[in-house]
Amino acid sequence: MSERSSDEPLLEVTDLEVSYGGSRVARRSPAVRAVRGVSFSVAPGTTFGLVGESGSGKSSVARAVARLVPATGVASLNGVDLLALDRRDLRDHRPQFQIVFQDPLASLSPWLTIERSLSEPLCVHTDLDRAGRRRRCEELLDQVGLGPELLDRRPSQISGGQRQRVSIARALALDPALVILDEPVSALDVSSQSQVLNMLRDIQARTGVGYLFISHDLTIVRIVADVIGVMYGGELVEVGPSAQVFDAPRHPYTKALLSARLVAHPGATRNTHTRVRLPGEPIDPSVETTGCRFAARCPHAIEVCRIETPSPRSVGRSHLAACLRVDELEAGPHEVGAAPLDDRSPISQSAPFE
Repeated sequence: MSERSSDEPLLEVTDLEVSYGGSRVARRSPAVRAVRGVSFSVAPGTTFGLVGESGSGKSSVARAVARLVPATGVASLNGVDLLALDRRDLRDHRPQFQIVFQDPLASLSPWLTIERSLSEPLCVHTDLDRAGRRRRCEELLDQVGLGPELLDRRPSQISGGQRQRVSIARALALDPALVILDEPVSALDVSSQSQVLNMLRDIQARTGVGYLFISHDLTIVRIVADVIGVMYGGELVEVGPSAQVFDAPRHPYTKALLSARLVAHPGATRNTHTRVRLPGEPIDPSVETTGCRFAARCPHAIEVCRIETPSPRSVGRSHLAACLRVDELEAGPHEVGAAPLDDRSPISQSAPFE
């Protein structure tokens, strides 16, 4: 790989579009635009956290970047547009980007031993002999905090946390520059979540790998992400450094999400009048609308919001919000009554899980 400036993004996504379905008879089966013109970048050695409720399009973004679903736009990894690669060139670039899925029991073959699962990318992309692959598998397990005795076991013979560590080890087998993590800890208990998240941060510190981290859990995203993107209805509504997005959110949807967070401190109480209760249901991705897609649920929407589509606007250093009224609305969670955030929780970005 050629040397690139540290100022250049590792991954740069521009105007990403993902649609599902559609047929010659559009009235029967119209295409569903799951991702609508999404743009963001991931700096080398950092984590970009993509958050949003179910159906917001965040997993479709992950799968599009990984070339698992058709997409249009640009997804440039180290200057190479992954979406423009043909099958042969894509295979040559596969070692540079890998994906870890939510359910390791589904992503690991139940019939293969852990060694076989870890060895598959090594067989395809390296010239290692069997002994060399065995040594590399042992190194990978050690990297994720597991012992070599697991190599001869099958996924059903190890715990859920161990399975997800194996999935991460497999993703790291070819020393990728980018790992896409699609809800990597949501299927785990809290103890296993903390272990896996600490492990991911340690690996990033040692190797400089970049992460695209997909989650619906705001607490987890605040812990792991350097930059956060908030999705609603297939669009990015706010992007910015983690501290800015959490401490001074600017989009009404982001403020509503933060107001719904659970209080982290034992014995703490929340003023029930401070929570933002959005009317209606999350927007159906198959529904086409004019104007802002959040307008029907936004407590601050006015007529122009239902007519004009908002573009991302700068609201701070590297901080963008797609809201027509963002300059009128006060920054911070208090504007919509959300409970103030602080870092006294034992689960904070500045301190690892215990």
